[in-house]
Amino acid sequence: MQTVHWKLSHLNLGISAAVVSDVHNRNHEKIFSRVSAEKPDIILIPGDLFSALNPEERHYAPSKRHPNAPGFELLSRFSALAPTYLSLGNHESWVTEENRAKIAATGAVLLEDSFVNAGSFLLGGLNSVMTPGDHRHTPPPNTAFLAEFAAQKGKKILLCHHPEVFDDHISHLDVDLVISGHAHGGQWRIGKQGIWAPGQGLFPRYTKGIYRDRLVVGPGLSNHTWVPRIFNPETVIILHM
Repeated sequence: MQTVHWKLSHLNLGISAAVVSDVHNRNHEKIFSRVSAEKPDIILIPGDLFSALNPEERHYAPSKRHPNAPGFELLSRFSALAPTYLSLGNHESWVTEENRAKIAATGAVLLEDSFVNAGSFLLGGLNSVMTPGDHRHTPPPNTAFLAEFAAQKGKKILLCHHPEVFDDHISHLDVDLVISGHAHGGQWRIGKQGIWAPGQGLFPRYTKGIYRDRLVVGPGLSNHTWVPRIFNPETVIILHM
């Protein structure tokens, strides 16, 4: 696991933001240690913090630790460290009101096709959940929400799990920055090129880095498949904006 620092000085916000993407309920202690060491002003989670949010949580015996419990604990620790915001990814397609209440109880703010005033900018979150059971097809974004968000005055940052929707649905809008994950860095990397990403296929365009000064794609902080990550370390991103 590594920490990288990326500069987006043209936003002129004077803050640092930790980007924590695609945790999938793994590596929580290492992630928290790295984030807390950086003392960010804000923590942003663009989806897939959990492996799955589903209505079956209540059926786990009290004696058994639910696999999502570490995710809620990490949100609580993050929220005590800095204001923490998250949007939903494809692995959170089964989110319920019970889940939402548990997220709120941690102090974190869940943004589902909604936005808030984060001080010097507006922060939006695009709901990127997929049809339960279908993780292969990128869902169409809520274009009505995107238009409403883009029409607001001031600087705007959007959490959007799927970077592949940027070109067709976001690039033409008045949104200053989009923060994504999902691509897992392309799984295997040769130089700056990822090899494969869900929603983009072979030799994907958006896997890790800053694109056109407007799209930040984090390579993620776990490996939830049997295919190993090669030349592609799990990464906490610190944005200086």
